[in-house]
Amino acid sequence: MSAELQVPSACSGDRLLVGSQRPADTGVYFFHRVAMALFFGALFRVTATGRRYIPLEGPVIIACNHASYVDPLIIGVMSPRMVTPMAKQELWRIPPIGWWLSTVGVLPVNRGAATSGLGMAVDAVRSGKALLVFPEGTRTSDGEIAPFKRGVGWIASRSRAPVVPTFIDGSYQAYSRHRLIPRPHRVTLHFGKPILPSDVDGNDKNRVNILTQRIEEAVHELKARFQKPCHG
Repeated sequence: MSAELQVPSACSGDRLLVGSQRPADTGVYFFHRVAMALFFGALFRVTATGRRYIPLEGPVIIACNHASYVDPLIIGVMSPRMVTPMAKQELWRIPPIGWWLSTVGVLPVNRGAATSGLGMAVDAVRSGKALLVFPEGTRTSDGEIAPFKRGVGWIASRSRAPVVPTFIDGSYQAYSRHRLIPRPHRVTLHFGKPILPSDVDGNDKNRVNILTQRIEEAVHELKARFQKPCHG
C-alpha cells in the first residue's frame, strides 16, 4: 500500500488534491486493528520497540522501509495511535477495496501528478494526523533498503512535523513481493528517535535534501542495530 511521491519543481506553488478523501470511520479502523493484531500475532509473532517515540496526538510522520505487502497493516497494528497510509488512486476503482481504504483513512494518490500526493500528505499532517510514508516509493525486490526519494523530506520541510524513522525487519521473509501467500516468520518493528525539521537550516531545496538524508541514515542505523540474521 505505497505510492511514489515526486517532489514538485521549485516554481510549482500549487498543491492539487486528487481523490475523494472522507473522514475515517474510527470504529471500523479499530475493529480492523484488533482483527489484524490477532492474525499477525499468530502468523508473524509481531513485536515492536520504541513506541514511546510516537506522540499520542498531534502531527507526525512515520517513515519506514518497505519490504512487504503487509508493512502498512503491521505498522497500523503496532502504532500506539491511528495512522494514515497512502495508496495509489487506482485501487479506488475496485469498489470493495476502495470503500475499505476510505473507511480506514487511507489517502488516495494520483501518481501521475507531481504535486497531488505531496499536497495531500502535507494537508493530512498539518491537520494533526500520523502520516505513514514509505520513502523508497515501492516494495524492495531483494530485501535491501533502496535509496530514499525526496518526497519525505519535502513533506517534513513543508509540514514542520517530527519524523519518526522506522525499520521493519522480517516482513520481506514473511511476505515479499515474490510470494503468493505469506508464511510464518517473526516480524519486528523498530521506531526511532524523532527527527525535527526545525533543527535543519537552509533554503527549501537544501532543507529537503538534508532531511531526506537524515531520515534515510536513521533508518539504516536502526537496521544496523536491530536486524537479525536471516536463516531462510
